[in-house]
This record gives sequence, C-alpha cells and structure tokens, in this order.
Amino acid sequence: MSALRDTSPDFVYSLHNAGFGGVYYYPSRRLDAAYALLHQIPHELGLVLSLGEPEMPWAVEWAPAVYRIPSVRDAYDYHAQYASGNPVEHIAGGGSSWDYLTSFRAPDRLPTVLITELPYFQSPDISDQTPTTETKGAVILSGVERTRDMLDALSGLLAEVSGEVVQGTRLMRAFSSFVAYQSKSIESKRTWAKEAPGMSQPATVAQRADEFYVKTYYKVLMASMLNRALAAHLQTQRAPAVIDAQQRLERWLTTWLSDVESHLCYTAIPTRTLVQAQYGAMLAVMGHIDAFEFRSDG
Repeated sequence: MSALRDTSPDFVYSLHNAGFGGVYYYPSRRLDAAYALLHQIPHELGLVLSLGEPEMPWAVEWAPAVYRIPSVRDAYDYHAQYASGNPVEHIAGGGSSWDYLTSFRAPDRLPTVLITELPYFQSPDISDQTPTTETKGAVILSGVERTRDMLDALSGLLAEVSGEVVQGTRLMRAFSSFVAYQSKSIESKRTWAKEAPGMSQPATVAQRADEFYVKTYYKVLMASMLNRALAAHLQTQRAPAVIDAQQRLERWLTTWLSDVESHLCYTAIPTRTLVQAQYGAMLAVMGHIDAFEFRSDG
C-alpha cells in the first residue's frame, strides 16, 4: 500500500499463478487492441487458453480468457443477488491492489493494472469449445454437488480429529478457512446456476472439464493440507482416531486424483515457459496503453 501511494505508478503488474487449467488475464480496463497478442503469446509457447468457466461467477468477460479485473465490489454485488443474509459474510478477505488504488486515485489518474494467471499443469480440454449434450446450468449444478460431497467429507473428518489435533497450526488454519469459505459459497453458486442468464445453452467441453475436474484438483490441494497436518501430528502422537482419519483421507485423495487423471490428459509446464508468457503479456499490454509514457524521472 505504501509503495502504491509513494510511487504513483502508471502501470501495475501483479504476479499471479493458477494451478491447473489454462492461461487467462485480468486487465483493469479495456485494451481491445492487445487481446490478439495476449492470445498469440501462449499459442506460440504451446500453452492453451482457459476457455471454461471463469474462476469466480462475477467475472466480466471482455474477450476469450480476458476478464475485467475483479473487485471486492463485484463480489459484494454477486452475493447480494444470489446469497442469503449479509453479503459481507460471504466474502473471504479484503480488496486487491486495484481496489486500494481506486480508493485514493481519481478515475482519470488510475494506472493500468494487469494480472496474468498461468497454470502449472494444463489440459487441452480446458480450451475445447465443442458443445456437449448438457446445459451449462446442469453442468454447474453437477459441479456444485461434487464440491458439496467433497466438502462434507472433509468437514466431517475435521470434526472427528478436532479434539486430537492442534487447531492453530498454519496448515489447520488454512484448511479450516478454505473449507468454511467454500462451504458458505455453495448455496449462492447453486442459485446463480439456476437463475443467471445463459444457463440453458449447451455447455462446452471446456466448461465441463472446469467444473468437474479442475475444481476437484483445487479441492485436492485443500485436502492435502489436512493430510500434511495429520501426518505432522502422527509424528509425535499416534492417536488411533487420527491414524484412522488419515488413512481414509489418503483413500479419498487417491480416488479424487484418479478421477482427474482418468478424465483429463494433462502436462506440466516448464517454468521457463511460464516466465516467458508472464513477461510477454506485460510487454503486450504496456505496448497498447495509449497514454503510457516513461517519465523522465524514471
């Protein structure tokens, strides 16, 4: 926050990464002339665009795999429309650098902000626009139920070991917060899938892969944190309840990962390629900011 105030930047590049899927972008303003190049860069590097569902339902698409940078206001409006109760209770965390910049910079003095999301693993399915026989709404609702089943299993396991395992460790805090937040978002996403426009159109292969398998992958990351926490506990205390819980969790992890691996052909992306894509996207956007000038003071 101090850096953003002290430097008054013209351009802010927030380095991010995804985990599994494809490449996508979040600019803070429309840069239509840059989109072709943002699509070309990953293509030339052998990377696929993420053309399934956006990572958050309130994302506003400007072009394929290009979304308006999300703000905490967007999240609030979404939860106000689709969630029950106070929308604030459904928001995990605060605003981003973009939210902070909009709080003290005049609209005509706001810098351009870019986020490039790059996965460590990719699958060609995540860019496949072939229609399926299912509607978009049906696929999302099926994905919601898959998520609900995983979260219920993990929440139940957490309740079983809560009296045995110290709750304040980093892994347990992170796992508990992720499960609590995602469990709270289930109902609003179910309502959104039933009421939002466009849900009756055919789902694409990419949307189905995103809902069924990419999202499972991210739940596995959460479950693996719990697995690590239980393993650390068992190094000092061999409590039978914790041993049983970890054995069941290991079986679930095997099942969930097997489901992903049996349905998605995927490859790991070399770090060098990710750096090239990240750097190329930055140069592409900087080259298309009409008002961008390097000031003489650096």
